[in-house]
Formats: sequence, structure tokens, C-alpha cells
Amino acid sequence: QPTVLYNAMIHPIVPYAMRGAIWYQGESNHGEGPLYTEKMKALIQGWRSLWTAGDFPFYYVQIAPYRYGDEVPAVLARFWDAQRRALEIPHTGMAVIHDVGNMDDIHPKNKQEVGRRLALWALAGTYGFDDMEYSGPLFRDMRIRGHEIYIRFEHARSGLTTRDQLPPDGFEIIDAESGGYVEAVARIKGDSVVLSAPGVDHPIAVRFAWHKLASPNLMNVEGLPASAFRAGHEPVRDLLEMEIPEAAEYRLVYDLDLAHLDAEIHYDADHSSEITGPFDRIAYFVELASSSGEVRYVFVSMAAFTDDLQ
Repeated sequence: QPTVLYNAMIHPIVPYAMRGAIWYQGESNHGEGPLYTEKMKALIQGWRSLWTAGDFPFYYVQIAPYRYGDEVPAVLARFWDAQRRALEIPHTGMAVIHDVGNMDDIHPKNKQEVGRRLALWALAGTYGFDDMEYSGPLFRDMRIRGHEIYIRFEHARSGLTTRDQLPPDGFEIIDAESGGYVEAVARIKGDSVVLSAPGVDHPIAVRFAWHKLASPNLMNVEGLPASAFRAGHEPVRDLLEMEIPEAAEYRLVYDLDLAHLDAEIHYDADHSSEITGPFDRIAYFVELASSSGEVRYVFVSMAAFTDDLQ
């Protein structure tokens, strides 16, 4: 099918000049999670190589919230985060539209505002109007100070606000010891949002707009909404439960922080003595974190060659 679509809809226009592209993502991809970022890299690189017009601009829309039947609420949130990460591709831009969606209509009708937000990216990134704000707040980094988390945003030069004048909503944080995300109390401080929650004395991670029906109120002063994201280091037990449904069939044996790796291996958790009898599969779950707090995950499962963990 992709070949048919390409031959019918893209190949015929390749000989024509290309100034740039705008892309409204089809909702059928919404379950792809982190893989979507890599697909966007391949798509954009492929188009740019076809036209041989350099890294022409590619501006796209983060799809709107929608019910999607009985799907797990976080499925769409992971997709939104993957769309946000696609901004790592040079000369791209993303219009966030969760505030103009329709929970009962997978194709919300307010396309005029969607077009306006795409136009802001084009005006600033392509046509030189770089003195205007063109994006909603995007996660920059997080810092932990005692029992609080400070989240800094890009595209908040004029400050942050909310569209209903209430405190920011949609934030959740997690405690290093007790685990489990809880709703955060949030307050705005310049280009940052400060988060805390009762009973969370050692916060280590945050997520924002992490639900398929999320339409949080946070925006910049220019009225453009903030994108979903998550950051920090979630406890392994919570990560396995949230990210890998099949992990329910596994037991945690070793937990190791490679940042503290030494000549001798010292595990943060070692439950090998509790494993008795043969087993038929083993799995590796890896968390990769950048200095800014961005995280990605890798899960690999394979048949076991032996029942000896050593």
C-alpha cells in the first residue's frame, strides 16, 4: 500500500519545484509510539532527497485528542511525545491543537486555526518573520529542588499563562520510593512551571497531558498551547507496567545504573537468588536519558539458552 500511495500521489509531482511541505498526520498511526519519530525521519529525509532542494521546511500537526474506543489512555500521549521529538529533525515545526479538538469527532472542524498555527511556523521559519512567537511552549529541561520539580519551557519568552486563568493542569509527578504517578500542584514562575504534590517528598519524573483526552490549559502569553511530554527517571517497576504490557509475564532480576558502572558490578537490585527452576525467556529493558531530562526506552525479549542466570 505505501508503494501504491507514493506512485499515485507523490511521484507525479516530484519534477515540480518544492518550497516546503505541511503535513496533517493521519490518525491511523496513533498507536506507533516512539517508532513514529523514526518514521518521520525516514519520510522527511526521503522527500528531501527526491526533490534535491536541500532541507526544505516540513511543518506538521500534532493530532487532536480523541476517545479511540477502549484503548489505553496513554497510547495517544506516547504518540504526541513522539511527534514532539520529531522536532529534532532540522527545519521542522509542529502545530499543537489539543485545545481546538473535539473528543467526539476524530476530524475536528476548526481547521482555520490549525492553518493559522502552521502559517506562524512558516512565517517565522521560512519567510523571515523571526520577531514573532510561532510555537506553543515546548519542554526544555527539568530540575529537582527538594520536593519540587522545576520545568523550563522554550517558546515562553514573554511568559506562561493559562487560558482559563486557573493554575496549570495536566501535570503528574512520581516519587522515587512510593512510585505511581499522582496529580501535581502547579504554579507558573516566568518561563517555568513548579510542581509538587502531597506525599511526594522525592520527585524524580514528570509527565504532562498524558491522556488521550487531555486538553490542558497551559499556554504562552501569545495564546499557543503547550505540547505533551514526559521527563525524568521513572522507577523500573512503574516503567515496566506503563510501557511494556507483556512485562507482566516477567520478573525483575537485576537493576543496574550504567552511569555508576565501575570495575566491579554493583546492582541497584539483585533478585537472582529468588529465581528457581528453569525459564524460557529473558528480557532487557533499557532507559536512555539525556542531560536535559529527555528519556527513551528499549525493550528486547529473547528465548533463554540456559536456566543459569550467571
